[in-house]
Amino acid sequence: MRMDCYQKGKGYYSHLDNKLHFGINDSRDESTVAGFKLNMTTFFHEYGHWLDHNALKTTNETFRDRLPNFLDNLKKDGLEYINNFFGLETNERIKSFSHNSSKEKELFRKFANNISRNADKNSSISDLFDGLTNHKIYDGYVHKTKGYWTRPQQIEKEAVAEMFEAIASGGERDATMEKYFPTAYSQFKDLIRSLL
Repeated sequence: MRMDCYQKGKGYYSHLDNKLHFGINDSRDESTVAGFKLNMTTFFHEYGHWLDHNALKTTNETFRDRLPNFLDNLKKDGLEYINNFFGLETNERIKSFSHNSSKEKELFRKFANNISRNADKNSSISDLFDGLTNHKIYDGYVHKTKGYWTRPQQIEKEAVAEMFEAIASGGERDATMEKYFPTAYSQFKDLIRSLL
């Protein structure tokens, strides 16, 4: 793995040079809340992107290629959590993140407000819900580039990075990912274990 570290600045992984770029001393509240003095949550997240592209190099697959039905599991987990959060009865349950009624959109808004109460702890969760709903659940921790979530496999790519960040950070970030996306996160952890 190659890195380009600097004192300040946003982090990113570039598949063009297969390198992590990030500001190690950049002050990030989610890293502080996770118990790190340096910008480790960004490092773990960007390392997750590197892992996705490099962990299975001998087979020419991405990490996410070994996660069948990963996007479906993310959607099912997310919808299950929201439906349970609001205690919706069977006939009221939200069945999809697209083509929602005005009532469902209002529930998404309330759910986003709930996530934002612990924004630094929930940054990974916020980002995944932003992607799953194409900006309908939005609380600040999101990818703002227009069309970002419509790129092929973009949600799966970010989920791999967010989940690696959660497992590497441990503590509350790990527990939070487990709470919101239990099936998809278990699938991710099983693949990590199989590679060790």
